[in-house]
Amino acid sequence: MTLALSKPKSRSFWTRDQEGVVNRAEIDAGLIALDLGLNTRRYSVELKPASGGPAAWSGTWIRAGYTGSVSARLYRAADGGLVLVGDWSEDDTVYRWVAEFASKAL
Repeated sequence: MTLALSKPKSRSFWTRDQEGVVNRAEIDAGLIALDLGLNTRRYSVELKPASGGPAAWSGTWIRAGYTGSVSARLYRAADGGLVLVGDWSEDDTVYRWVAEFASKAL
């Protein structure tokens, strides 16, 4: 089953003082594709299942010709929403990032 969200009521966090928006999300058994916005920056993210188990995903982000690595674990929240939590590498720094998909968006 594919979950496609064109205008999800979602949030995406890089650090505690930077909050972005999930503009598009497609979540499938073999691919998670996200379009994220943070201030004026736009990111395309693709994650595929990783060897760390069924909840582990890894992939890349692309922004204006730049690229970097991203990983996450996928969790289902008690209220039915989905949460991605992982590491985001950019500018020689690894950030913790979270994308939350509210159950109303699903």
